[in-house]
Order: sequence, then structure tokens, then C-alpha cells
Amino acid sequence: MRAPPQADIQRCDLPADVLAWVESVCGPVERIVDLLRYRRPASGRATLKVETASGWTYKVRRFGSASAAEAARAERLTLNPPWMPRVIAWRDDACIERWIDGQTGDEAPLEPDQIERCGTMLRQVHDAPPPAGARMRTPELWAERLRENLGRLRLAGLIGDQAEAECLKHAMSDFPKALTIGLVHRDLCPENIVRDGEGRLWVVDNALLTVGSLEEDAARVWWRWPMTPPQRGAFLRGYNHPARACWFELPSPFWRASVIANSARIRLGADPAGAAARAQCLLESLR
Repeated sequence: MRAPPQADIQRCDLPADVLAWVESVCGPVERIVDLLRYRRPASGRATLKVETASGWTYKVRRFGSASAAEAARAERLTLNPPWMPRVIAWRDDACIERWIDGQTGDEAPLEPDQIERCGTMLRQVHDAPPPAGARMRTPELWAERLRENLGRLRLAGLIGDQAEAECLKHAMSDFPKALTIGLVHRDLCPENIVRDGEGRLWVVDNALLTVGSLEEDAARVWWRWPMTPPQRGAFLRGYNHPARACWFELPSPFWRASVIANSARIRLGADPAGAAARAQCLLESLR
């Protein structure tokens, strides 16, 4: 289970112009909580829980650039399902979302019908047409990213030279010649699913919504949300695409290596033990 985020006003404080904008929309801010576990301050990205003096709570997202904010806005306008919290306001580098109170799926396990609903939600994402002009990563760029991540793990001493070479060889034995492109969520897992006081399901963290590979998105569900066979059956009933069931049951070696290596790499420095555990999972998953 995710550790509770810590309030740290000095580290989490918004730039003066963004804070002024938030207060013009929401009212005077009393408390700011950083929600990201592995935030890189230099990136300019942040996800914050903002509590106001009047007792209201909001989520504020800062994007790394105006172009990233523009892409996020286009993707939300393309999809905009009822199970995503409403965006209250946008500016060129940030947005304010409704805050959803409730229990996450890792605090209170989801029932089979709710897991089925989650499968339906992801299918809605995958069926949405990508925004016009969206940039798409090619299979070759995915392979380059995998090589970079494995190299970072080797330099950190988490895998050896031989293990790096064997992992890459095994992954590339099933290198995808083509990708199924569409909108992807990239972070659908129990800790990001909230059941509110009325029993409604919300997906509250949609920061990674983008245009990408549906195969990679399914592999991320496989990795981020380990399911029992009955749970996976419920999810696949909701997703309702038998030809893609194998993507969620056991992704190809290439996508397994890609998602696990990336998960290990983002923890380097901030969570050495977590990075080491994921590097070990990487090696074991490809045997």
C-alpha cells in the first residue's frame, strides 16, 4: 500500500503566479500536500492536494511545459468520461481538478463487478480516437528506451553486464514490428481507483494519459495490478476484446521487460530497495 503523502509547504509550494491563479479560482490556500512519490523538481511537473481556508479540497497538476499541458487538455477533451474527476480550470501550464474523497482499491478490495467496470473503463480509453497531430513512439524508440533503462540499472549495480545482455536478447526475441496505437492510461491500478461515499468508481490519477501503444498499456496493468484468475476474468469481461486477452494475461517478453525496467529505473535514488526488488523481478520474469 502506498505510504501516506506528507505535507511539506516549503518543497511543495507553487510558484507565485500559479498560486495566485489557484487562489483566484479556489480561494485562499491553507495547505499543500505533494502527492508524487518520485517527483523530479527540475522537470517542473507536480501533482498537489490543495486545501483552502474555506474547507474545500482540490487537486492541482503542473505540467513540465506548455506543450505538455496542451496535449493533456486535448486528450482529456477527446475522452472526458464521467469516471474521471472534472477539470475545473486550465491555464497554459497547470490545471485544477475536483478532489474525490473515498477509499482506494488497495484500501478496500474491489468487488468482481467493480473490477469488470474497470475493464470497461480501460476499453473506453483504448477506443477513443487519438487527438489530431498527436506524436506516437515507434517500436524502435521503445527498444531504445528499454536499452537506456537496462543501462541505468547496470550502472547502478542492480544487474550485471551478462544479465543486461541476456535480458535484452530475450526481450528483443519478440520485438513488435508494429504497434496498436490509441489513447492509453498507463496507470490503471487499485491505488488510483477510488470508491466514493455513494459507491461510484473514479479513476483519480490520469496524469499519464497520452497517445501510445495499447500493448504497453495492457502490460502496465499486468505489472501494476496483479490479479487472481477470477479477477482477471472479471476485468476481461469488462474490457470485452477476446483477441487482446493475452496482452493482460502474460505480456510478451518485450513488454514485460519494458514496463518492469522502467518501474525499476524511476526508483533509482529515491527508493533504492524498491529499484533493487524490481530489477530482481525483471530477471525472474524473463526466465
